[in-house]
Amino acid sequence: MVLNWNALQNAVVHKSPYRWMQFENLLPEDASKELIQSFPKAELFLQRDDGWFCNPGFLKGEVIDPNSGWYSDVEKGMVGFPIQYLSEVWQKLISQELWSPAYREIMEELSGLNLENHRVIVSFERRHSRPERAFIPHTDSKHKTFTHLLYLHEQWPVEWGGSFRVLSSEQPESVVYENPPVIHSSVAIVQSDNSWHMVTPISPMAAYHIKSG
Repeated sequence: MVLNWNALQNAVVHKSPYRWMQFENLLPEDASKELIQSFPKAELFLQRDDGWFCNPGFLKGEVIDPNSGWYSDVEKGMVGFPIQYLSEVWQKLISQELWSPAYREIMEELSGLNLENHRVIVSFERRHSRPERAFIPHTDSKHKTFTHLLYLHEQWPVEWGGSFRVLSSEQPESVVYENPPVIHSSVAIVQSDNSWHMVTPISPMAAYHIKSG
């Protein structure tokens, strides 16, 4: 198993200012090292003003099974890619755990939602590439019913920014909880009209160290 399922089931559930969860040590040390070492290569991604997306050029000539769980929308620059391009540990995490009935059932219990007809979309993101909208308080669109964030940084200095904030209002200073983007810490939120949150602005030094480290 890649996930620490005990940690998943024993999440701390908060009901104020909206429903959100805290997870501790969700990724065991051995698994986290494998995930970090085999994080999808940069050439799989295409940078745009609003974030990173799978690079359509990388998939030239590939035939994607429409029933594979991946999707494509070339016009929006969002192109799914066959899971075999990922390392074994990533394939296992996604196809056997995040896409499993067991994961869905646990998340239904924690969130209080019926997720039976919901798609589970897994996306990869480099922390210094967050779209601008992430840095201002916002609520997610209604199609993002439930969001679970996992981080793969072993160390991340506070001065780099990039922390996820649960907010009680649309004011950036109304901080209820701040989650640093480090591997032992994970957070999930249930979308609602008042599910305000944001990511603190990221220092240019973070991108410099990530690229050169």
